[in-house]
Amino acid sequence: MRNALVVTIAIVSGLVLGCSKGVIPSENLSRAETAIKSAQTTEARQYAPLDLRIAEDKLAEAKAALGREDYDGARRLADEALVNAHLAEKKADSARAKLAAQEMRNAIEALRQAVRVP
Repeated sequence: MRNALVVTIAIVSGLVLGCSKGVIPSENLSRAETAIKSAQTTEARQYAPLDLRIAEDKLAEAKAALGREDYDGARRLADEALVNAHLAEKKADSARAKLAAQEMRNAIEALRQAVRVP
């Protein structure tokens, strides 16, 4: 009888813990929002618009999941938004670096042309 009570308590505890809503992923959402804002300041909207849009959409989906109290889904979506925001920011950085390199090549070529002219 005592063993049955212990097993029953263990099963009920497992069900209660397994069905709990979990912890609100506020830190994940905050990190994703910060990363998106950072990407926007690096001109990601110009150089990586698709990746930035995906990040913004994932964040919106995360907030909707949070509203439904789907904390695991919200956490996952916020983490995906964070990754996409970082990707957008890095793509923008890369595009700006490529432009700067091209400008430098153009300046070097202009100097070469100026040196060649008698």
